[in-house]
Amino acid sequence: MPVDAPPDDVVDIPRAAKPTNCGAIEVVCLSFDRKLGRVGRRVEMEGYFSVRVKAEEVKPLVRGHASDDLSLKDVERTTTTSFLS
Repeated sequence: MPVDAPPDDVVDIPRAAKPTNCGAIEVVCLSFDRKLGRVGRRVEMEGYFSVRVKAEEVKPLVRGHASDDLSLKDVERTTTTSFLS
């Protein structure tokens, strides 16, 4: 869908990837796999940097659910080793 003036929450692929700590290729794959509900393109631009996605849609798809893994502090409490110098 061509976009003349995208809303503030619709950003290019690198900007969508940065706050989620994922690579831009993961956002591209989400787009190709049609897992993102909103994908657009800036009409005055061409190529990769013209593609716009809704950043909020990317986060849950690349971060997944919170895990039950132990934190570093929990491991430190259960062992005799300190991770701090």
